[in-house]
Amino acid sequence: MTSSSRSRRQEHDTCFLIQLPDLVIHQILSYFSPRTLRVLRLTCRTTKSWVDGSHKVVARLQVTFRSEEDVNSVLAPPPPGTTPTRWSNFRFLPSQLFTRPKALPKFVATFAQNITAFDFSTLTMEDTVARNNVVVDVLMAGENILKIKISELSCSRISSKKYGELGGLPILIRNWHSLRSLSIQHIICPDYHGLDYFARLLLEGCGSSLEHLNPPTVALSSPEYLSFNYKLYFKRNIVTPILQILPRRKLKIVHVQEHLFDGDPTLLFHLATLCLTSGAVLHPETFLPFSRSTFMSLPPSQSYLFHSIGRLSGITDSILSLALREPLNNLHFLSVSFRSFFLTDEVLSSAPTPLSLLVPNLVEVEIEMTNDPPWEGRPHNLSAFMRALCSQEHPSVRRLVLTEVSRANDTTLIRARDVVQGFPRLTELRISNWDGGNDEFSTLWRGLPHLEEVHLRFCHHLGDEGVADMVNLKELHTLLLNDVGPITDASYVNVFRHLALRSLYHYCTTGCLVTRKGYNSLASPPFVTSIRDLALQNHDDFRTLDKFCEFIAQFPYLRPPEFDEPMRRRISPTPALRNDPHTYHDQYQSCCRIM
Repeated sequence: MTSSSRSRRQEHDTCFLIQLPDLVIHQILSYFSPRTLRVLRLTCRTTKSWVDGSHKVVARLQVTFRSEEDVNSVLAPPPPGTTPTRWSNFRFLPSQLFTRPKALPKFVATFAQNITAFDFSTLTMEDTVARNNVVVDVLMAGENILKIKISELSCSRISSKKYGELGGLPILIRNWHSLRSLSIQHIICPDYHGLDYFARLLLEGCGSSLEHLNPPTVALSSPEYLSFNYKLYFKRNIVTPILQILPRRKLKIVHVQEHLFDGDPTLLFHLATLCLTSGAVLHPETFLPFSRSTFMSLPPSQSYLFHSIGRLSGITDSILSLALREPLNNLHFLSVSFRSFFLTDEVLSSAPTPLSLLVPNLVEVEIEMTNDPPWEGRPHNLSAFMRALCSQEHPSVRRLVLTEVSRANDTTLIRARDVVQGFPRLTELRISNWDGGNDEFSTLWRGLPHLEEVHLRFCHHLGDEGVADMVNLKELHTLLLNDVGPITDASYVNVFRHLALRSLYHYCTTGCLVTRKGYNSLASPPFVTSIRDLALQNHDDFRTLDKFCEFIAQFPYLRPPEFDEPMRRRISPTPALRNDPHTYHDQYQSCCRIM
């Protein structure tokens, strides 16, 4: 290898590509030292000869090294007596090579002992047996495998001449002694026995070392998360034995897709019992197919169901009414969508404890309304819900998101005084499509002095008076305004003199100030010292650009940032200015100097 070739490889961020015919590509590994390799990616493509029109398969092997220093020693063998370093990943991308089961094992045979992670997530083959055999052939050679990802694997009782039942899975799984993470996106288990056998094999082969099962069908994805998904072709009565098989001492969350219940709450109650004994909780979406009356009619002996809910850290509107029985002390995130869920006065009034006291430790609240009201003939009760939620102060809530909370019947659905009363310590407020007037916004700015980040979208009734009281937000560092207004330049200038903004993002189609994040500008004392992301948004409207220049001119200490070529090219003057080259030139040069 010449020094020039080494330097070229270093310039390409410590990785390069090799193209060889698929039948000999496995031989390339014999020239590499596994202690220097970090990532291998293999793809194959079919090329057509320009001479005779024939086709051939060309494999592309991407090799990423651990460091730039290792590039120069890529061909050097490992020092005598040293142990090769394990690779962190070995990923196979879609390839025609996989239709030939004998080629892949040969490809990895030399280095399989050092590979700790395999990614077969895009491995697709029509022949289920052949696909299983490919995976088995590759993984059988490795004894130190820690992580495996497979797209689709059959667990049905199919017959394989080479491996027998289950396509070799019993042999394969029993050899995964060090496995820590298994991700199978789609397990085909058409019958109870296939899935049951598969789960038992997992436990026999991996034992207590298996920390995560991460397919959508049988999963422990974020720490120890069990999920039963519609992609698994099984009857609902197989869930119970699976729960009994899995190491429940590690199980934290159980999630069962709603269609598996068939409207029968018996399995749900049984799951709650298992969760109670194992310390796990039921995922909120597990309760979706059941009505509130199903739970409210439960005898006291089945109150364990509510204890399970009480240990959740997040909750959705689907079980909000169910949770009205006792306080949820561990609940930190409340998300309510009034697109499909409607709290009636009966639900709110029948709760033995006020709603605000049931969720004493909230940190985040998100409330979503639909822009196209679907509640004809039914009360949405968003106002009643907010009043109930904010009847007591929630000092721990730091983030509030109100989406599409527009007017209905000339009555503001969300009232500013409720927000101020319920969440006085807010640091982040996001409001979308709220038609509150200047008085409502002024109430927010006066009552929420700790706000650090404010996002307002489609709040067209926010005017100069509503902006004026933003001077009370001494801690505000980020302000996003999207189609708000109308607001004059003078109001902006007055507010900016009193705020410590670090970021200003203003998207506006009607106002005179048009800015966005992306171009930096630094300011000097005595004010607007932290406006760092002030720049043009609508470069096609030169009149807006002119107004923007006039606005910036009111800040004498604002230093202009660099005016880059892409922005310069995008500015197109209006016809009137284009006909007056002197005016256009003066305005353009003025803008360049300011920007």
